[in-house]
Amino acid sequence: CTAPGATMRRIGPERLHHAVDQRMLSLPGKFSKNKQAKSRGDLVRKRRLALTIGVIAQLRLASIGYEEAVQEYKVLHELFTKREAIFVAVKAEFAEGNIDEEQKIDAESRAFFSRIRLYTSYASLMKAKARLWNTVGREPGAQDNGKLPEPDLTLLAVSEADAARATAES
Repeated sequence: CTAPGATMRRIGPERLHHAVDQRMLSLPGKFSKNKQAKSRGDLVRKRRLALTIGVIAQLRLASIGYEEAVQEYKVLHELFTKREAIFVAVKAEFAEGNIDEEQKIDAESRAFFSRIRLYTSYASLMKAKARLWNTVGREPGAQDNGKLPEPDLTLLAVSEADAARATAES
């Protein structure tokens, strides 16, 4: 251990006061540097939080869009099914001579446009599904293990009987 004042005798009082003065003068600078470092850390945390909130919001919007597309497809699927049944009934009535050709054409065009809206809805559904997958960083069509509901696609394929009937009626 050193005796009191030994440090002062070794380096001299002038140099000791100078060293103490330098330390005292550097305190505001150190305080400022510490404050800047803390501010940078806070800024980084705030940026990360903002990015996280943005990703979560994007995911939620994509999820809402997908849910809406599924609902729209279901409604249009039901509409198409009903319009197709009406067309079949109207066609049978026309064959019996109970209604005129104008009513048959009207029912057929409603069923046709309903099918087109169903196709368009399906395309929107696939687009919404792709957007949802892209939001979570996966390729569309990635293995979803059945977690995303798939629509009933049986009505999207035009059967050979429908195609033959359409060409025969033309």
